[in-house]
Amino acid sequence: MFASATAEQAAVHGRMFAQRYARFPNIVWMTGGDYSPETDDPAAGSDSDHVLRGMLEGIRAAGSDRPFSIQLGPQKSLSTDNPFWEPLADWNFVYTYLPTYKAVLDGYQRPAGARDPRPAVFSEGNYEGENNQPDTAPTTDETLRRQALWALTSGSPGEFRGSDDWEFRDGWESRLDTPAVTQLEAIRDLWASWAWWQLVPDVDEPFVLDGRGTRSTDDEMVDVLDDDYVTAARTPDGSLAVVYVPTQRTIRLERALIPPGATLGWIDPADAAAPSLPAEIDRDGNVATPGTNVDGDRDWLLVVEA
Repeated sequence: MFASATAEQAAVHGRMFAQRYARFPNIVWMTGGDYSPETDDPAAGSDSDHVLRGMLEGIRAAGSDRPFSIQLGPQKSLSTDNPFWEPLADWNFVYTYLPTYKAVLDGYQRPAGARDPRPAVFSEGNYEGENNQPDTAPTTDETLRRQALWALTSGSPGEFRGSDDWEFRDGWESRLDTPAVTQLEAIRDLWASWAWWQLVPDVDEPFVLDGRGTRSTDDEMVDVLDDDYVTAARTPDGSLAVVYVPTQRTIRLERALIPPGATLGWIDPADAAAPSLPAEIDRDGNVATPGTNVDGDRDWLLVVEA
């Protein structure tokens, strides 16, 4: 819509837009969308950068201080990757078709700057019904669970789900409540039942000592289902720890970080509303996943609660 607009015209639009939605408390601002500006000087910004910033300036001039971010281009990006937008983004729009923990942790562990720390939110990955990596398996419910749970145990304060029905394919009305929708809704309700904002990613791996698999350290295109790294997060006081185990295995926990009397349970991420299964831990801290979940897959969520 801004193809032929000036920054001044965009500012007028931004002011009007912010005034129209001023009464809504639950919105954030985001621009871009697979956005890769063409410029020889990214820090100075392209013409389109300045037009989009004009709209943001209009929003701010209208008195709106709602958090702002920008979605840059695939296959993996953070809003702060672009030097023009880095000082303007209030939260990092994490966009990745790779295993999500990598990009979220990249955002979480950014070197502290003038505006950091700031949230790194998993905002777009593989959609239900789509897979943007050629020659890989179709996106499944397990793909969507992995994306969400990897993100939530890597520092993301939330996650987004997409569907190929953004194209309004025939029969889209019948796919508003798919099994994936039900599964992710239950995972969100589960997360909301905890003090999730206190969870700190187990980045240096002091809690899960063995059985984690290999952590991705580059941006090589790997399908979500071809990575099996275990992610974990725990509160500083140890009263809650959550470990996402994508495939069947035995992991070893640091028993000294488990409070006396804490309970360990396996939650089926394909049915997170169901009661948890008891998790047995031996004196060395070894815990084995229980087998297949209700979807016939082998991903599980281990929860330690004091």
